[in-house]
Amino acid sequence: MATLYITEQGAKISKEGRRLIVEKDDEKLLDLPVIKVENILIYGNIQVTTQALNMLLLNGITVSFLYSDGRIKGKLLPTKAKNIILRMNQFERSKQSDFINTISRVIVKNKLNNSIKLIEDYRKNYWDKFFAEAIEKIENLLPLIERRTKPNTILGVEGRGSVIYFNAYSRMFKRNLTFGGRNRRPPRDPVNALLSFGYMLVLNEIYSLLEATGFDPYLGFLHKIDYGRPSLALDLLEEFRAPVVDKFILNLSNKNILKENDFEKKNDEGVYLKQDSLKTFFTHYDKWMNKKRKNGSFRDIIKNQVHTLQKAISGDKMYVPYAD
Repeated sequence: MATLYITEQGAKISKEGRRLIVEKDDEKLLDLPVIKVENILIYGNIQVTTQALNMLLLNGITVSFLYSDGRIKGKLLPTKAKNIILRMNQFERSKQSDFINTISRVIVKNKLNNSIKLIEDYRKNYWDKFFAEAIEKIENLLPLIERRTKPNTILGVEGRGSVIYFNAYSRMFKRNLTFGGRNRRPPRDPVNALLSFGYMLVLNEIYSLLEATGFDPYLGFLHKIDYGRPSLALDLLEEFRAPVVDKFILNLSNKNILKENDFEKKNDEGVYLKQDSLKTFFTHYDKWMNKKRKNGSFRDIIKNQVHTLQKAISGDKMYVPYAD
């Protein structure tokens, strides 16, 4: 089933029978059976008729409304999953310090290993001793994780690893999009704009799957509880940052798919993709997420990880994150 990205400003989404219709200025842009749609992301000034919204709800389709940087304004969600037992187990696990510390170590160790894997894959074609040194430095952090006894101290190790990783990552860009280091809120260069946008899109997919399964996306383990923070979704995002988002953004740049003139600066609000360039981004993002790999597409893998977490929360096995 498809994820629809609606970016055409001034368009209208309506229904005809069991079909979704997207129109603008009396021109039909899209005509698709609702049975082929799984999610819809609406970016900007798009109208949706009440009849279309009713059909989407009845078919269990999530509609997300996005800001220009990929943050979610809000969601139209079908009725919340009835799996109250899972939520009870999740809340019970949130009181167990041994479980919290163990899963936090597992998540961070896996994230650092996925970061190492991306650097290793890149240096196979572009040898530079800097990459070998970065891998060694991150590997030296891994034993420290086992000695940390609280999520915030475990995150401290992750932070040190991320600095080393992004220093290496910045050397991988061979085209006109340069990257001098991670910054956000707002992103100050095109690569940071793409990274933030990509992370938010994957986070949105994880959030929707968690909610559909019956989890409370706001009750995490590695990331502490905070008002408005989807901590559990952020926990799962960590394993997908390097292999899914970072590698994708690197491809967009080094294959010259997106260039400097695809971005614009909005006053003092940072750098963002231009409206016309969003279509290019979403086209390649959807192909990247649906591309078949040895364990299925990334969307298949994310779904599988949510179910793996469900088993870990409800049973005795510890959660095993996705390793690239």
